[in-house]
Amino acid sequence: MTRKTRRSGEYSSAYIRLLFDYLERHNVDAARLLGEAKPDVRADAAKRYTVEQWRDWLALAAAELGDDLLSLHLGQSITPAHLGIVGYVLQSCPTLGAALQRLEAFESLISNVAYVKTNRSGGEIAIGWTDAKTTLGRLVDETAMTAYVQFGRHLTGKTNVLKRIDFVHERPAEAARYEDYFRCEVRFSQPENCIVIADSVLELPLQQADSSLLDIIEKQAVDLMAGRAAGTELLRSVRSIIVQLSCEGDLDIERAASRLNMSSRTLHRRMAEEGIHFRMLCNETRCELAKEYLKNRRMTLGEIAWLLGYTEQSAFSRAFRRWTGMPPANWRKENV
Repeated sequence: MTRKTRRSGEYSSAYIRLLFDYLERHNVDAARLLGEAKPDVRADAAKRYTVEQWRDWLALAAAELGDDLLSLHLGQSITPAHLGIVGYVLQSCPTLGAALQRLEAFESLISNVAYVKTNRSGGEIAIGWTDAKTTLGRLVDETAMTAYVQFGRHLTGKTNVLKRIDFVHERPAEAARYEDYFRCEVRFSQPENCIVIADSVLELPLQQADSSLLDIIEKQAVDLMAGRAAGTELLRSVRSIIVQLSCEGDLDIERAASRLNMSSRTLHRRMAEEGIHFRMLCNETRCELAKEYLKNRRMTLGEIAWLLGYTEQSAFSRAFRRWTGMPPANWRKENV
């Protein structure tokens, strides 16, 4: 079955700040040039920007700076903060492979423009982006690809692990500059944007790995994914709490109410007023998250079960069958 494209193309405010920060360092009034104030880290954390805005702003910045290679220069300025909480999740992972796995799981917190997917063949890993709703353009694609490569170098301390880079757009005039930066073969006019590495590279240890910190912020990332779902403020809040409690293994309305600083009786009454049943919402939230995780082929069923708070994979499989009528492995085969 063909995977459906996402309904919209948007970027997080953290990622958008990459351009504002870059322009400031080059003494350009970003708010004047782009017609919008720089996103505030806290106040605008949940704000999203369309792919059309991002594409237009990159073009304006390139023209203002007279820089045809803006995308290469901008992407190299990426920091963990520009990827939001996902950046810190990736940075805390033990290996590059573990970081890639988390990127696939949490990428929607950075953008929902294109799906990241990985294919393993002949000792190589191809990391590609596909199913974008609209043509993104050279500046958008190159900025993202450069940023991911630069961030990978930041994580590992290695600069020469790439085997090939593919871009969908036509070969630019200064193509040699791309090979100078990426330190590998760079191809243009290809079917998809893609980074190719040897599969052995996945075992590279990360410089700032921290298992304790990873446990904490990974739960926060899962919480944010659930919190982005549609609904009333109460619905979003309860769904977010459900995800937190699932990870902790203590999923009941008393603990949910405590997290919301109210009694279980009050929470039950408020949910009833909105036609929400706690146990049904628990199942719906877990089912939605399970499907998102299953789309990531690198995540094992055991890992998904753990993220959803199940102590055993078999318990998760039974629950998923109740929700959807089929085992998780079958759902993955038919939908991914």
